[in-house]
Amino acid sequence: MNFFKKFTRYENLLTFLIMELLALTSFALGGNNVIFYVIGFVLAIFGLLININKFEKKELVSLAAMGIPVILIAIFVAFGTPNQSKPVFENIFVFFAIISFFALGLFAPRMKSLKIETVLYCIGFGLAMLTLISMIYSWISYGFFYSLIYRDTPNYYYNGAIFDITKESAFLFGFKFKEVTTNYTGLYGIILICFVPGLLFISPKKDKMKFIIVSFIGFVGVLSILSVPNFKALLYLIPVILVTVLLKFLYSEKTKIETKKNTRKIVYYGFVGLVILLVIFFVLSFLNATGVMGFNEVVNNNAFLSKIFNNGRFMMPINYVLNQSVLEYNLFGFVNSMSYWQTQVAFNTKTYFFEFELVKEGGIFALVVLVFLIVITFSSVSRYSSKGKDTPFIKAIVISLMLGIFIYATFAQDSFPFIHDNETYSSFFRSLPALILLFLMGYTFYPDLKKDEVPAFENEVEEVKEEIKEEEGEYVDDYTFTTDEEEESNEK
Repeated sequence: MNFFKKFTRYENLLTFLIMELLALTSFALGGNNVIFYVIGFVLAIFGLLININKFEKKELVSLAAMGIPVILIAIFVAFGTPNQSKPVFENIFVFFAIISFFALGLFAPRMKSLKIETVLYCIGFGLAMLTLISMIYSWISYGFFYSLIYRDTPNYYYNGAIFDITKESAFLFGFKFKEVTTNYTGLYGIILICFVPGLLFISPKKDKMKFIIVSFIGFVGVLSILSVPNFKALLYLIPVILVTVLLKFLYSEKTKIETKKNTRKIVYYGFVGLVILLVIFFVLSFLNATGVMGFNEVVNNNAFLSKIFNNGRFMMPINYVLNQSVLEYNLFGFVNSMSYWQTQVAFNTKTYFFEFELVKEGGIFALVVLVFLIVITFSSVSRYSSKGKDTPFIKAIVISLMLGIFIYATFAQDSFPFIHDNETYSSFFRSLPALILLFLMGYTFYPDLKKDEVPAFENEVEEVKEEIKEEEGEYVDDYTFTTDEEEESNEK
């Protein structure tokens, strides 16, 4: 253990490098994801040497429950059947990148010199600059509100093929612009708007600069969505708005402690009930798509069930993917070959759900692991929200970002985003927004401990606050967080 202690002197350097990595990852400098895969892996090794002594044995069970699914997802995404034709080193770096960005998130709260607020600004400004540059180029190419202006005459010809101008935008990839779908660009706008909930937890008078910074980031996101306009993308903000209202209620000093506890229980059991319903729906969809147990005949003979499970707009692409997923040669990802033309058609079909796109990359088992990871992540974020020592301002932005990316990728993930290149598959887990999400998943990891136990890194947060108080003479914190047990004792 003494061997690792000598690396702690380099914590400040690692902090700087992590912030630079996240800023450049958000801006996608160079347009080459492999660069960020490699840098992320190197920093993760560096971070492990510095932080390995900061993990306690009591955290290991919770860490394994969350970390093992991440590793499995990395294996499926990197080495699944359709990716075997890609360069071996690229797949290896993808595997390490998924784990590395998650690990960097784990290390972040354990590093005293790293301020998550600064990290969020790095992410926000990186994404804002990328979106702003792409947006200005789109204005020059298409004009303002072009999806409305050209809705009656949307079609144009390119290399003899017809394209719809109202469904495309220009986006910066490295040092050149490419035409992509509005679904693709909408994700970046939504991520930026997810910074706005933080404004509800700060005072524009007391925190003027903070208010301006967050407002600018959010404004770029709003402008990028409305200047198209892409009203459909705004619908995916509804869950984020509802969660923000809930957080505002829970973090308010006016809300009674008992009310907060009951509300958290309602939300928790509501989520559990929703997961159960979704799992049942998935199982029934799987039975219908594959014809197992003859459930598809029941659906076909019932108008109501047929409308649900054979819905042409949403379910048919999913059914086609699930149908091919049970074939022996597709168990670990789809074979993208003309020799298996039905599988190839399924692979090229857009489902718009990143969960089912994962089936194409890693097979049906990858989807099962992902569902488990989502449940574990929710439990961890729930503990972080109620027991973590971050201010409500930080929590609101972090949770909104995670939820915004997840919701958008669930309903609008475009696996073939390039307008004039319909053969290039875009994996969500190989994308830069996914790496940011993985970092935030690691950061919000909060172990499931006994009632009277607190993670060691949370105690270090309090020590840092005391140090700041001694150095500056005063420290103002408008928010006080206590565990449920402390709240009960205070009531008594």
